[in-house]
Amino acid sequence: MHVIFSSFLANEDFQPQVGYEAFGAASNYSDLESKNVKDLSLDSKGNNDNTKRAVAVNSEKLKIVQEALGFLDGKLEASAGKCKEREDVLKGLSKLYETQEKAILALQNTVAMQGVEIAQLTMKLEGIAKLSDDGILNWEIKDYRKRKLEAATTGPTSFYSEAFFTSRTGYKMCGRVYLNGDGVGKGKYLSIFFAIKRGDHDSFLQWPFRRRVCFRLLNQSGKPHIEDAFRPDPSSSSFSKPQREMNIASGCPLFALQEDVENPQKGFIKNDTILLQIEVNASDT
Repeated sequence: MHVIFSSFLANEDFQPQVGYEAFGAASNYSDLESKNVKDLSLDSKGNNDNTKRAVAVNSEKLKIVQEALGFLDGKLEASAGKCKEREDVLKGLSKLYETQEKAILALQNTVAMQGVEIAQLTMKLEGIAKLSDDGILNWEIKDYRKRKLEAATTGPTSFYSEAFFTSRTGYKMCGRVYLNGDGVGKGKYLSIFFAIKRGDHDSFLQWPFRRRVCFRLLNQSGKPHIEDAFRPDPSSSSFSKPQREMNIASGCPLFALQEDVENPQKGFIKNDTILLQIEVNASDT
């Protein structure tokens, strides 16, 4: 439009009449330009409205997202708190488990120890049940030759029998034997002794001990036994109420000749075993 308008102005044959037409055309151009500017303005205004609406929508979306993020943050914090609580609970349970495990081990040890004690008590009770309570001790000595050789050389010179009693609540006693002899009988005689032991019922018994004591080497072929006996000396500490585990033993150092004991024809030894017996009277008479 500017080119057309300029060509009209540059034309030498330009006449006023023609100028009016050109001016009209120029006016039309100006109107058209104004309309275009107005249209552009309207378009720009429309675009601004659209932009504002888009911004508003995006702002609303952003707000929703922010609220959602805030909600999730709260949930995460709550979950973290619960996790911390659960972790504390698990630690507490772990400590409780360790404590209980130690307690169980302690109980198991206690039970094991009690089991040992019960076994020992059971053996003791069984041993007590087997003990003689009629004042008679039957004493079987096996491996005679080996034990006598030990007594004569490097082994113990004597050994004790198990305990026996005059009754369930009576005197507690035992025997002591020297297979190779003791004192004046050493190397030639079998020496045998009797000892009073400290018992559970000593406070209820009469002291000093006054009952007759008889020793026997039993003949295993039906022949006569070797026998000797003595009555306690009331003035001897051997027969007073025991203050220690056992009183000093008293007996017969010249009880039986070793050559008689060891002679198979005599009948006192069989299968390398001899049988001794100690009998205590049931009363002081």
